[in-house]
Amino acid sequence: MGLRFTLALVLANALILYAIYLFADGFFPYKPLLSGLAEYDTVEFETLPAAPFDRVVFVVIDALRRYLNILI
Repeated sequence: MGLRFTLALVLANALILYAIYLFADGFFPYKPLLSGLAEYDTVEFETLPAAPFDRVVFVVIDALRRYLNILI
């Protein structure tokens, strides 16, 4: 193999790492916490208002199941 092949392989791996970083930086952006937005002002309410919902539902969609059966 030559020196050119080795350099190309190192460059390709470095570009893959950079692409993963770039994707993660765009897909999971930093969101600074803003103080006071998630709290009720005690002057405005004498008692805390009731929660609008009493349950949380998580829905998981398994769209790749068909493709996983092919690979196994």
